[in-house]
Amino acid sequence: MKSKHKIIIPILLVACAGLGYYAFRTDTVQQYKAKVLSEEFIPNQNFDIKGCFSFSKKDSIYKNFRSACPFHYQMLGLAKMNDSSYLFVIAEPPPFVKPDSILSVFKKFNIQAEIKTHPIGYDGWVKDMVVCVGRATTENINHLTKDLNKLIYLSDYKPFVTRLPLAKKRVYYSAEKLNYRISLAEINQWFVEDKELFTDLPDTTKTFSVPDVFKSRKTGIFYSKQPGFVIWSIDKKKDIYAQKSNIRKFTLDADLILGAISDSSTLVIIGREREADLMELPPLNVETILLLASIKDGELSQSLDVNDLLAGKMTNNKDWCPTYLSPQLENTEFGHLLTITDVLLKDWSESGTLRYEDYDYPKPAHYPFDRPLFAKLGLNELVYNWNTANTMFAYDYDHLHLYALNRTGSLPVSYFNPLANYISVGYQYENTAYNYFSGLCNTDLIRVVQYTSLYQIFMDNGIKNPHDTINYAPRNKPYLLYPTAKTLLSNIKNLPAGRIDSIAKQVGKKNYESFQHTRLLQDIDTWERNNHQKLPDNNREEIIANARLQNQQAIRSELSGLQSQLKSLNDNDFNMVCKYLSYPRGEQVSRNKIARLYPVISRTMHLAMLVGKTNYKELGIDLSGIKNMYSNALKNNSSPWMKTPSLIVSYNSPKLTGGHNLSSKIRRVNSINADKAIIASGRPQSVSRGQYDAPATPPPAATDNPNAAAPRTNKPAQRARKTSPPVAKNTKPTSTLPVRKRTEVISASQRGHRGF
Repeated sequence: MKSKHKIIIPILLVACAGLGYYAFRTDTVQQYKAKVLSEEFIPNQNFDIKGCFSFSKKDSIYKNFRSACPFHYQMLGLAKMNDSSYLFVIAEPPPFVKPDSILSVFKKFNIQAEIKTHPIGYDGWVKDMVVCVGRATTENINHLTKDLNKLIYLSDYKPFVTRLPLAKKRVYYSAEKLNYRISLAEINQWFVEDKELFTDLPDTTKTFSVPDVFKSRKTGIFYSKQPGFVIWSIDKKKDIYAQKSNIRKFTLDADLILGAISDSSTLVIIGREREADLMELPPLNVETILLLASIKDGELSQSLDVNDLLAGKMTNNKDWCPTYLSPQLENTEFGHLLTITDVLLKDWSESGTLRYEDYDYPKPAHYPFDRPLFAKLGLNELVYNWNTANTMFAYDYDHLHLYALNRTGSLPVSYFNPLANYISVGYQYENTAYNYFSGLCNTDLIRVVQYTSLYQIFMDNGIKNPHDTINYAPRNKPYLLYPTAKTLLSNIKNLPAGRIDSIAKQVGKKNYESFQHTRLLQDIDTWERNNHQKLPDNNREEIIANARLQNQQAIRSELSGLQSQLKSLNDNDFNMVCKYLSYPRGEQVSRNKIARLYPVISRTMHLAMLVGKTNYKELGIDLSGIKNMYSNALKNNSSPWMKTPSLIVSYNSPKLTGGHNLSSKIRRVNSINADKAIIASGRPQSVSRGQYDAPATPPPAATDNPNAAAPRTNKPAQRARKTSPPVAKNTKPTSTLPVRKRTEVISASQRGHRGF
């Protein structure tokens, strides 16, 4: 038996060696053939990829990436293994890229591909593709990298990969100066008067200025001869999609948008030549810029709809509310960025005391106010808004149009008192907040400013993208809550008198004991201190008993009154009220038609506040169940690689509303120094209600007045896209204020590779 084994083992060894030699000879022959024919050599792909290091380490490397980049980060990453296998991570591909298109890039290779889902927000997510390549040469990887760049970014300009595993985490707070305030006079002086010289790399022998670009209608990406600026020249007469290859070049080589200049034919966007690392200021997404050019609406909005009838505190003492995004922004990177920065505005204004589930965003080192703003102001309700009033200034002369950003660090902040006709709570608070947020150099706030500035500049200059940009807004979202709203109002409409009395007693007693009793005792103690006498025990008990009784009577009165109003409605009006209350922003509810029904709407909202949403179960409604139904109904509504959260869950949250008002309007001034004067006034961002932006909340606000005016629906304004800015009537400007030298503002130090 042993003798037999001695014969078999050598035979097997010889056979294995022969197979290895054959494989080696096959690769050698193929490599030689590829060299002779000037073809790409593809190594032998006949192997089990599960035995490669790239396969065994894919999960740990992906976890490293998403741990370092927990929020949005579009990237093409690559890890090289010791066995010459590779791992690609294609993070957050654009919606126009299909999985099969990515796989087709690797068609010559033995690969293993997997789509991984990374959660962001309550039920939001992004998807990334992880591809294991078992055997490839450096030449193969270079070709794959180039093809993937062209597929994802619509350009193979400077194709590159980010090395994995990541050596550092995504930077959310920069130590560098990223909050610029460059005036209109400086834009004019540097680029029009001083004629900053630019070149078309790599040919540096020819130079030209921005006025030369307008004269020759030259388009493309150009670099200042003295390092510091990158400009993107766009032909306004052509669709931006036809010029799409320049988008990636600009977003790679410029890390901040500083302003713009245009004439009737050409738009020149001015960027800072890249200084920031990609982990600090990643390139703007090509698909988002194309999306912004396709939008025809003059306003975009985002909010957390905490005022909705069926939003509010659940029995677990947590609050839920639907998220709102303009339809074009649903399931997009920019849309979710707006939701994230809305959360940051509220939380940081409240000194980090709020909690939003599934948004574990890195905390700043300090907050804008010495204590939470809501408590500081002593209000019952507060609206927090990011807005675009005075975000950008424009000056027109000699058929040129100059654009300058107020600040690059953040959008302006407004705080409104909704119970006082949305009047600002005070410019000192808003300016403190604007200084704080823009000075943080938070890279997500900066990214929102850049996208917003492009939206405004594109709209002002008639930049178009007529190619279909798919709208991924869920069609079933607007009236998902209509059946539940109808159930709630039907239950109230059909309550027996005895049940109304029972609810009033039970809820009134619970509400009194939960929060009114302590407050009443504090009021009594304050009265006793101020009047230097103590109330007799029987008087104290009488006051407490009366308070309990008044609370119960108020609930009973509102329930009975609302029931009477609901019974007086015909079926069509009843359904209209339910539809409006389920989705106040709805396009199907005409403001004129709803005006006569507003007393019913107002009383319903007042009753909701009086009863308290934790007590909706007494009216046959479970908010936790509604929240789950809402999320489940929208779980399959997304773009291919991204889903924005359909709702927010928070706790320790007072009545805070607001969001983003992104208007395409730009503040035009009649003096080259006016922007500096507005900024120096200390009141740069606040405007009267309706002058530029209305608050992002969709009332109805609760009121005791059944005859209150009809609510605003806050629907985005439909505006025709402009073909060009206004005809310039101003004379050639002369600045009467100091203008800094450009090198005092933008560094002229050499970049490693002129841009990225």
